[in-house]
Amino acid sequence: MATPEDITIGNLNGNWVMNKGLSGETDPILKLQGVPWLLRKAMAAVTLYVNITTYETPRPESREPVTNIDFNQTASGKLGGTTEKRTLSWEIKEHKDYIFGEVQGRSEFVHGSPDSSGHIRPEFELNTEVDNAQEVKRFLRGENRLDSPDGAGFICEGSEGAWVHTFERSVSSGWTAEQVGYPDDPLLIPQRWVKFIFLTVELTRFWAQIWGFELIDNKRHFTRRIVVANAGGRYLCLRLVFDYEQPK
Repeated sequence: MATPEDITIGNLNGNWVMNKGLSGETDPILKLQGVPWLLRKAMAAVTLYVNITTYETPRPESREPVTNIDFNQTASGKLGGTTEKRTLSWEIKEHKDYIFGEVQGRSEFVHGSPDSSGHIRPEFELNTEVDNAQEVKRFLRGENRLDSPDGAGFICEGSEGAWVHTFERSVSSGWTAEQVGYPDDPLLIPQRWVKFIFLTVELTRFWAQIWGFELIDNKRHFTRRIVVANAGGRYLCLRLVFDYEQPK
């Protein structure tokens, strides 16, 4: 179903399912990330479910609250699940699972800015090194269509909007990822955005994402715009679309 208006990236609590019909093709990007063929085929055959929990914990040094977002992903069939734990404190965090191997990263909030037509887009520094960096950033900001031909990109909710930006690099398989997505109520997180950055040494691949909300067939959907690049500058773009599952 469409995402209710009271669900935001700062409050993504609930259950979600990836909409394969509206999402782009995942196999090419998984291949670029070094995921084995058999595992890619198994992932293509299942439905992905995500339970998201958002909560706050105190910073050790100041006791000020910091946002945490946990993703617990499961799949139909016998494919194993994975868990992502993101702390939005700009501290480097490590993560490891059987799909992507070892990953390191950090996160923070970022601002939005108007494009040439005055539409507010997520503003962030592109950390991924690619051949066509301007085109990649335009895709992540929702300014061009590429893998999402149905609309004008992210919805700007509030006067300046809010999104989540993540940047990840693989330790074991050598890819890097960058993302931006939509954070929560601007009254709760004024003038800030979320940015995730995963850092490591001897890197050969990058993965960038922007998370937000888009209108697709006149329905509000949570989306993740993704760019994966290798050390040679080759990159692929993808948009994942998620349906919100009404609590039973």
